[in-house]
Amino acid sequence: MSTSDTLTLTSTVPLEALDAFPSVIRRDAPQHAPVNPAAKPRIVPWLGYKIANAVRAAAAAVGAEAAIGEEVQTAIELRMKRERPLFIHVEQLQDLVEETLIELGHGKVALAYAKYRAKRTAFREVEQNQIAEDQGQLELASRDQINDI
Repeated sequence: MSTSDTLTLTSTVPLEALDAFPSVIRRDAPQHAPVNPAAKPRIVPWLGYKIANAVRAAAAAVGAEAAIGEEVQTAIELRMKRERPLFIHVEQLQDLVEETLIELGHGKVALAYAKYRAKRTAFREVEQNQIAEDQGQLELASRDQINDI
């Protein structure tokens, strides 16, 4: 490759190449499944643009350039093509985003991304506890109504 040649990485993937990426194992969202420790996780297709969007948001939060999102998406997709796993858990993918940000020298963006993840995790826990509490109250109300009959 001469000095005038440039290497262009693209973040768009043709549909026929989607099977080159792993399926993503998601955690059950309380609004989609009952609060149940035995609930099965959902398997969803790879949507690489979500990586770019999340990183773009973290970059914007710290005043970094938005192109970091596509850079991280491309790096992760290249890794997935090389390693070819069949599945990846969403938390593993998020960890990989943080690692990639750090490897690429975007420590502040990685920190903003990690803080957002922690905040969302805490929010989900509160939401799950609220749903479990509401279900418990409904269950008690139903028993009381039956006992009143």
